[in-house]
Amino acid sequence: MAAFEMCIGTEPPVVCSYLAVLAMPMDREEDVHQLRAKRAVQGELVNRETLDFFKTLIKHISGSALYDRILGEIEDYKLKRWMWIKVHSFVYKNLRPSSQCSPSLVF
Repeated sequence: MAAFEMCIGTEPPVVCSYLAVLAMPMDREEDVHQLRAKRAVQGELVNRETLDFFKTLIKHISGSALYDRILGEIEDYKLKRWMWIKVHSFVYKNLRPSSQCSPSLVF
């Protein structure tokens, strides 16, 4: 779809911008594994192949005004909701239910 979009010159290039944003958090195989666990990335390729695919693809598709706008919106979100992000991160890491509870605490 990205190749088709580039060939016909769709403005704004929505698919290319989506792929560029999706490839941003992928730097290591562990990143791909985490995205798979959250079902953001699916497919038959193993983590290394998926990482290589996105890193190669991103070199050949150009950013656009839409891509820049998306990045700006993400940055605005982080600036406006920094406290909520910190609280959520703390709760997620420290207060979520654990399967390692001792049996004496379970009723």
